[in-house]
Amino acid sequence: MILTVLAVLVVVLAPAGIIWLTKKVKFLGLIGAVAVCYVLGLILAVSGLGYDKDVTYAITEYSIPVAIPLILFSFNLSSAKKLAKKSLLSFGLQCVAVMVVASAAFFIANPHLEDAAIFSGMTTGLYTGGTPNLNAIGMAMGLDQGRLAMANTSDLIIGGVYFLLLLTVMKPIYSFVLDRKLKNKTAMGVTEENDADRQYADEYTFKKVDGWKGVGRLALIILLAVGCLGISAGISWIITGAIANVTIIMLGVTALGIAFSFWKPVRETKGTFQAGHYLILMFSLALSMSIDLSAIVDALLPIMLFMACVQTGCVILHMLLCKLCKIDSHTAMITNVAGVYGPAFIPPIAQTLKDESVLVPGLICGIIGYAVGNFLGIGLSSLLLMFV
Repeated sequence: MILTVLAVLVVVLAPAGIIWLTKKVKFLGLIGAVAVCYVLGLILAVSGLGYDKDVTYAITEYSIPVAIPLILFSFNLSSAKKLAKKSLLSFGLQCVAVMVVASAAFFIANPHLEDAAIFSGMTTGLYTGGTPNLNAIGMAMGLDQGRLAMANTSDLIIGGVYFLLLLTVMKPIYSFVLDRKLKNKTAMGVTEENDADRQYADEYTFKKVDGWKGVGRLALIILLAVGCLGISAGISWIITGAIANVTIIMLGVTALGIAFSFWKPVRETKGTFQAGHYLILMFSLALSMSIDLSAIVDALLPIMLFMACVQTGCVILHMLLCKLCKIDSHTAMITNVAGVYGPAFIPPIAQTLKDESVLVPGLICGIIGYAVGNFLGIGLSSLLLMFV
């Protein structure tokens, strides 16, 4: 009992220390706080400590559906309207590329891979919005705990390798395939920029709130996110007679998060985006602490191979579509990163490109991905399940 209580405290408090470490240690900052949390959880999972893994897993079931609306509350639709056409087109091509490749992968892998339809939807959400969408879709489609952990482990490995490639060889590859010169800098940026557009630039740093009044306001918004979960559970009960239909709940919290973002007092509350990502860190730590590695090792390779093929195919198809639509290399690369990773890795990639003009468009596209990824992924999985 004591060890379980301590494990819960680790899940709640350790992300704060990890955030601090990623700011102080450059290497940890590069791989990201989510990855550090997941690795720490894996270490604890194999440590032999006698905590109740069912309790830590229970945390995952509530952290994601509360995190999603918190992330989306700060979404400023007017920022999306200001995106230049080529940035928006390139991100749209990213979404199209993922859905096409994930669908093709399903028909190839379906005879050999259990839950291929679900994994196709999860990779669609993952490569249009990032890890939160991957987990939300997996939970919504009823994927069991072990296979959800396998998907996260695969994402950790594949995502880490691709990020290394982005920092090294992908820039010259994009430049070789697409236009090397940026003929029109404004074509890849936004028509105008303000401070609010940059609120996503440092997603793991809590903004300074205005004293206790600001803390109280953030607490109310967190309660609103919990309320979104309650409303979604109520909608689930009305439609299905059960409050635990995870598909309806995930779609509900996503839709409500977008809807409340139109309410200015909610959208402009400082710290909502960061609070949502703190819950994502808790989820990553709790999930990896809950898994039995000995039970998933043998089944990990097929899932990793599936996800690697989808990501590789998506990058190639997106690049070709950008070539067809005459989109420059910097725009193509930053919107691909926005889809694959979300906003977290936009700043280091913009720095790699040595082009600050792609920073804000990339961040905005990353937030759009959070908003649409769940709908695209759940929709595709539901469609492909008809062919199983």
